[in-house]
Amino acid sequence: MLLVLVFHFRLLPAITSGFLGVDVFFVISGDLITRIVRRQQRESRFRLCAFWLNRVRRLAPALLATTILTLAAGALLLFPPDFAQLAKQTLAAQLYVANIYYWRSVNYFGLQAHDVYLLHTWSLAVEEQFYLLYPLLLLAIARWVKSRYVLIVSAMAVLSFGLNLFFVGSKPEATFYLMPTRAFELLAGALLTLVPFESAGFVRRPAWLALASGVGGAGCLVIAATGLRPGAAFPGWSALWPVVGGVLLVLAGQIGRNPVSSLLGVRPAVYLGRISYPLYLVHWPINVFAAAWFGHGYSTDVRAAMLAVSVVLAAAMHHGVENPGRAFLERSSTSTSWRWYAGTLAAVVLASTAVLATHGWPSRYPERVATLAAYEEDRAPELRECEFRPGHPLDAATMCRLGAAAVPPRWLVYGDSHLWAASGAFEAWLRGRGESARFVFRHGCLPVHGLYTWPTDGGCHAFNDAVMAALNGQTSIDRVMVVSIWRQAIDGLLSQIPGHQPSRAESDAAFVRELGKTLDELRRGGRRVYVWEPLPGARANVPQAMARAALEKEPVALAYGSAEHQSRYELILDALQTLRARYDGSFSPTLELCKSGVCATDIDGRPLYFDTTHLANSSSPFWAAALARQIPP
Repeated sequence: MLLVLVFHFRLLPAITSGFLGVDVFFVISGDLITRIVRRQQRESRFRLCAFWLNRVRRLAPALLATTILTLAAGALLLFPPDFAQLAKQTLAAQLYVANIYYWRSVNYFGLQAHDVYLLHTWSLAVEEQFYLLYPLLLLAIARWVKSRYVLIVSAMAVLSFGLNLFFVGSKPEATFYLMPTRAFELLAGALLTLVPFESAGFVRRPAWLALASGVGGAGCLVIAATGLRPGAAFPGWSALWPVVGGVLLVLAGQIGRNPVSSLLGVRPAVYLGRISYPLYLVHWPINVFAAAWFGHGYSTDVRAAMLAVSVVLAAAMHHGVENPGRAFLERSSTSTSWRWYAGTLAAVVLASTAVLATHGWPSRYPERVATLAAYEEDRAPELRECEFRPGHPLDAATMCRLGAAAVPPRWLVYGDSHLWAASGAFEAWLRGRGESARFVFRHGCLPVHGLYTWPTDGGCHAFNDAVMAALNGQTSIDRVMVVSIWRQAIDGLLSQIPGHQPSRAESDAAFVRELGKTLDELRRGGRRVYVWEPLPGARANVPQAMARAALEKEPVALAYGSAEHQSRYELILDALQTLRARYDGSFSPTLELCKSGVCATDIDGRPLYFDTTHLANSSSPFWAAALARQIPP
């Protein structure tokens, strides 16, 4: 738990992957629950309904309290689009499908992890989905193949780990969030109870073994918390560090006393363990609300204070909600417990549904404020069918079309998510020209052939390979537009070698070199090539900042100066200038937005962006007209 808290509140820079504390929790949970179930099976008193009801008694009171408090805070603090999103998150959390919901919605186009108030409930969903099915497996084993406990559970763990390895590269979000690729962590804990120490020759449980297990487990966790590369695919092989560490720590405690177990057994650590569940529940919403409230002032001192607030609130919830609620449900009959749970769940579901039905309850705010905030939803249709997926063919039959429907495509327009956001502008521009285009994008991918992004490429190399192959197979395409925010080049993580961490100089040189080669390749066969230059963007989420300013009747300072924009994107703009002879034209957003020396973030009081850099869909006519001015027929 401490790993998770320190990581989420960013208190120690050395801890780059404290989220791995969740993996340790899965191991401990698998050990504890399996121990309970097997003991009840041996005593012939295990009942599925009783098992599931005990899970409700354990989890429901604190989870219900957390979601109610979070909804109440959202009603006071959130603008309608965010409040509606919170209502969806509440439903997903209460129905224990949060992992599935976030798998589908926390991505480049939808929710962003740093402002999702109930994101942490994905792990509860994984655990409860596992415990919905796992007891059935144990019952089946006990009934038909009692002597094969170890073999079957081990095989299930290996299968789950294998699925994780197979999909972590191509489907990283699904692998991270979904139960089948996480089950091996819970099953690793389960295996601790399936092999008695006596059968392994540990009747005496020597002190050196306890010490070695404790030190080894702690070492694995230190490596896991500090050694995982930022952005590396997870779980993958990296998950072995926290899983093995968790297994060794549990073993150390079971074998005998040792310094590590003694350290974990001091009174403050024991108390944190007791309140760990409500602490896990409340800390993340507090962190997200505080980050939004303090903005750039969310310093280390403030984050530490918010951690202290989380501990106090968790203690209050433990003594005032969790323990009394569990005691009440344990005293109550089975039918009363289920009725209580169903009733409180129904109340939260109805409240969340009401928020959704009103689109986030906009009447809480003046009309102008609600209108500005609503621009967060001013996005192009998702167009998932137009997004490149590694392993799927990319050709004339699979690429989308924009523009005049009756005209054969002459254009190929491709790029990253900023092309998706600008799809309405390209649609209107092409129709105005009486032309059409093939259209494909891949979020987060720099449209430069021959480069890998470190540490995880996200399918970008395959995307650029596929685009070049598809382009060379379509002789009717004689014009190409490349669209990107180009930020990936500024991050300095580009290499021609997969898995290689480049230096800043290596990354910059690789970008310029491969951009030139890409432009040459695109022009092959006489094709004309155009480049969409970097958007200036804004300093903060434009709809939110403008709505907040309107609410508080204060000016809003979001815009970058044109000189600052030139400095931020100096690498890209200099590269394009150097390579000017190798493409036919460009589209410069700064010519449209930065004429006064300050790069506009709105048009007549309407946000140009739905976040900080993605174009609002309603601004499509403005950008279509700008394209027509800068790229004439």
